Amino acid sequence: MKAKLVRTKNLTRLWEVVEAIKSASSGEPRLGLIYGPAGRGKTRAVDHLAAKTGAVYVSAARVWTPNAMLKCILAGLGGTLTVSAADNLTRAAEALGERLGVPSLGNGLLIVDEADYLAKGAQPPNTPPLLDTVRDLHDASGAPVLLVGMDGLAKILSRFAQFWDRVRMSEEFAPLDSGELIHLAGELAGLSMDEPSAEVIRRATHGNLRQAIVHLARLEAVAKAQGSQKVRPEWAQKISAEVARGKLRASGARLKVVK
Repeated sequence: MKAKLVRTKNLTRLWEVVEAIKSASSGEPRLGLIYGPAGRGKTRAVDHLAAKTGAVYVSAARVWTPNAMLKCILAGLGGTLTVSAADNLTRAAEALGERLGVPSLGNGLLIVDEADYLAKGAQPPNTPPLLDTVRDLHDASGAPVLLVGMDGLAKILSRFAQFWDRVRMSEEFAPLDSGELIHLAGELAGLSMDEPSAEVIRRATHGNLRQAIVHLARLEAVAKAQGSQKVRPEWAQKISAEVARGKLRASGARLKVVK
């Protein structure tokens, strides 16, 4: 299996959100949101985005306080940290503002992964302190900010009017379709996969990218053993059953037939 990022519809969605918040005029909302269940490739995609554009990337943590978050962001910006949250906010905002209009520095883009932690202890209509701090940083810097989180994040954030009003665009990372699986098989494993085989994998994985890669890696091994790069539907069915049995042995659950 090749270790590379393959262009999918979700990757296109990500770039559309980024372009929308980066191209917004001064004074307009520049917050963006990417969300979706685990395993759909969000973190891998934004890792690639940060590396390609020079954007600042941080991953939120359960133990973050507003000042801890600001220190993490400021460290990513190469700034000098202080003990004062107010000073760190000012320094981070200035550093992000200085990156605006500099393509090699992501045009000031800040990416916050695992953003669900920003809304911990949410009790609407009171906005959680971490979200308030992100909003303050967004307003003070004028920089685009991309939040990345799980599938329930958009609904949670929409309950905080002052914050949600600043979200310019949000997109969900959707399940892979059969066409994307066929493309992934060719790009990552050099396999030729037909629609019936791809549909078997799609149903077994529910379009989950992480699980699809597990299946494709096993199919690659079968293809090498068989001396053929053309995937047969029975191979896909066998691999899907083997993966399902392996998970069931680990969980102690009973097998549920995928129709």
